[in-house]
Amino acid sequence: MLRRGGATFAAIVDDIAKAIRRPRERILADVTAVLRGLAEQEALGIVTTKPSCPGAPAAFRDGDLDPGHDEREFDMAENGAALYKPLGLLAELTHRCPLGCPYCSNPLALDPRGSELDTQAWSRVFTEAAALGVLQVHLSGGEPGARRDLVAIMAAAHAAGLYTNLITSAVGIATDTLRQLSEAGLDHVQISIQDSERASADRIAGYEGAFARKCALAAEVVRLKISLTVNAVMHRANIDHIENMVALALGASRVEIARRRDGRGIAPPAKRESVPQPRRSE
Repeated sequence: MLRRGGATFAAIVDDIAKAIRRPRERILADVTAVLRGLAEQEALGIVTTKPSCPGAPAAFRDGDLDPGHDEREFDMAENGAALYKPLGLLAELTHRCPLGCPYCSNPLALDPRGSELDTQAWSRVFTEAAALGVLQVHLSGGEPGARRDLVAIMAAAHAAGLYTNLITSAVGIATDTLRQLSEAGLDHVQISIQDSERASADRIAGYEGAFARKCALAAEVVRLKISLTVNAVMHRANIDHIENMVALALGASRVEIARRRDGRGIAPPAKRESVPQPRRSE
């Protein structure tokens, strides 16, 4: 019997299924995959007792989790090495983006629209990823809002049983589109901010009005009761505002701090007027 304090394995599965509105059978498989992954990494072991959760694989249905036990179940590669199952998938839907942040990780040679995977291909990717044990997908870019089929892609990820996270600049996602994404199964949104001050944020992003659009979309995400994370990218042009950026939060329940080591292409606060306007991707 797996316990979390006084909760059984079955109770934990029931709680998660209810919290994220997913079929219990899918949650059962996902939780089992996570536990098996921990066992593969020798973070826990299995001690056989009596069944506690019908439907779970025998190693977890019939056992307690014991950090010191050696009986573990995991897949093996042909060379005998343990195969660790991926838990997350980063799906870069496009390289297109209306912003031009100097620190962006987009490659210099951007893939054109014609070479992007279509809706059907992404649907197959999500299905295959779920079969491998992936639990969540991060829809990113570029700006995923540049995809006209974003709602269909979101629906495909949801249909595959994946927890969906939309990583967006908030520019390019209209209120009506957000509502459609929510109805299609969107679970979480991550919005990036460049600074706590409008003028500086717009200058760093290379897009006038970007800060206002981020604030507006964040408010709509909160109104729709979708989980929200704010990603604050710190560098020499805004490091003095880190406290204000965290305090801003935009109604998010989680703030993520991303630090750029070099801040190349970004002037420090005293020289912001000389910040070059970066090119926008096509």
